[in-house]
Amino acid sequence: PVHAFELHREAQWSMTRLHCKKSPTFDPTRSSLFARYLEDHTGFQHWRNLPRTASRDADSKDLCALSFEEMRQILEVETYDWSVFCSEYINERPYVVMELLEGKALHWEIPSEPRDVAAAFSKE
Repeated sequence: PVHAFELHREAQWSMTRLHCKKSPTFDPTRSSLFARYLEDHTGFQHWRNLPRTASRDADSKDLCALSFEEMRQILEVETYDWSVFCSEYINERPYVVMELLEGKALHWEIPSEPRDVAAAFSKE
């Protein structure tokens, strides 16, 4: 579930803050620098609908009653024990849908020889 949560967190950040025009922190110039997440199919998008006893952390806090930010504070701690999280509610193959960005991946543009890197980036 930890990888599904990472996908969910990134999607939520895009959909509720970075690319959300209703967010008080929305900045069209800055948000245009990042790929936009369109859909969240991780299963975490339904975390508020989990049975109240399904997911509990070490302090027995009910994750379902927490806000997304409060949930992040618990689940993003390095020592969080993911075995206590009820993974039956998470999609077996979690995924997110992102906008298509056309262009070349950077690794195709970087020469394999170190001495050619400066020359490649100085082309105009």
